[in-house]
Amino acid sequence: HRNGKHSALTLQGGLNNSCNPIFVDIAMSLGKETMYKYIELFGYGSVTGVDFNGEAQGMVLPVSAVQNVDLARIAFGQTIAVSGLQLATATSAAINGGKYYTPYLVSEIYDNNGIVAERIEPQLKHRVISEKASSILNNMLEKVVSQGSGKHAYIEGYSVAGKTGTAQKYENGIIASGKYVSSFVGYFPSTNPQYLALVIIDEPVGEYYGSTVATPYAKQVFEGIIKVNNIKPVV
Repeated sequence: HRNGKHSALTLQGGLNNSCNPIFVDIAMSLGKETMYKYIELFGYGSVTGVDFNGEAQGMVLPVSAVQNVDLARIAFGQTIAVSGLQLATATSAAINGGKYYTPYLVSEIYDNNGIVAERIEPQLKHRVISEKASSILNNMLEKVVSQGSGKHAYIEGYSVAGKTGTAQKYENGIIASGKYVSSFVGYFPSTNPQYLALVIIDEPVGEYYGSTVATPYAKQVFEGIIKVNNIKPVV
């Protein structure tokens, strides 16, 4: 449902406009077994293995308990709870060629003499999707920023890509009126992703859509990275 209505949308149009019914249709067509296969592959419902104690594993309904109404809502990000780290790591896997790596905070450990005692290398866990699927998704997410709801993250010459999010909050088992979590996960350059930022605004006041609340802050982060690293635009 949308005020003013719109015609039938392609998947690109669904991403650009955050059209929930499209993702409901996809989930119902795939079925819960296939959906849960990818939920697991993308790391939702389990810890990522980051080098820090106390990581949350999120909340995912057991597949045996999932009804059609649950599957429909999982498709657009409800009836499921994920951590920011899970979302950032899963997004990285989706757009880096389809490979899921264990995230880490420490890359090098030095001894008292300033010599590198240990160097931590990226650890590949498994493949999530094919390189072709990842490339297609990259192109679509770039258009979300250049044409759709992520336009407030657009930076001329830097092929920023990403996706907005707007989720209702629950309290005592029911939807909390007027309470939302707004987000944007973005990265650049989409042709060879190097930098990713996830912005989450908990219970924004007034405007609450991720497209207008969270996205501008991701743009500020990217502009800062560009300035600090003196990254030249691609003409």
